[in-house]
Amino acid sequence: MAKYIQGTSGILLLSVILGVMYFLMTEKKEPEQQREDTDIIRQEPPLEEVKEAIPVIPEPVVQIPISYEIPVPFTVQAPYGEWNNPIFQDACEEASVVMAGAWVNETKLTKESAKNAIETLAKLQKKKFGHSVDTSIQDTAWLFQEFSAQGSAVVERRVTIERMKAVLTEGNILIVPTDGRVLKNPNFTQPGPPRHMLVVTGYDDTTKEFIVNDPGTRKGERYRYAQSVLFDAILDYPTGKHAPVTSTDKVILVVGD
Repeated sequence: MAKYIQGTSGILLLSVILGVMYFLMTEKKEPEQQREDTDIIRQEPPLEEVKEAIPVIPEPVVQIPISYEIPVPFTVQAPYGEWNNPIFQDACEEASVVMAGAWVNETKLTKESAKNAIETLAKLQKKKFGHSVDTSIQDTAWLFQEFSAQGSAVVERRVTIERMKAVLTEGNILIVPTDGRVLKNPNFTQPGPPRHMLVVTGYDDTTKEFIVNDPGTRKGERYRYAQSVLFDAILDYPTGKHAPVTSTDKVILVVGD
């Protein structure tokens, strides 16, 4: 009997030991499994990181030519040299419109045709404004539309040098109001006209110059001004008889065919 109890006790003790060992082995594996699961979860990037990883395609950069020029008929504002005549003395706006109109309508300019056109525009201004001295860029757009049967004339404000060049490469020409004194053209009667308008026909980036038809001098055909000089000279002057300038906008009149 004692032997039976002793044998039974041995079996029970062995069972208890095996049970404890199984329990300890199971408890040890569970944390490892949890750590493996945690590592798997951490490897998944958050939604925000996935969104940020999407590549952004940049907008294409428009390249313009190094140089560009549009042939435009030229006239000086005093075709026969009548600089003492008030009509021609203040006719830079009219002459600029005449050149732009000839380009749009593909017509040639002679001294006589230019003189007649300038006189016609001066009369038109005098009828509307009471004089033909200074004409603002907005009123010059009106004058062009009255004069030319074809073409468009749109005023742009707060332009930059790059914008001016881009508009030219689109096949347009520019009528630009300036302070002629800032241009420092040696062919002007010094110090130059305080209100002056001209036509920009192109540019040359190899020399950093604008190419213009300047009606203020008989040497003004395809004349060149440094881009910075012409841009600094742009003056948004009002219609009137040398009226005060209150605007600081850099403005151009875009003329298209």
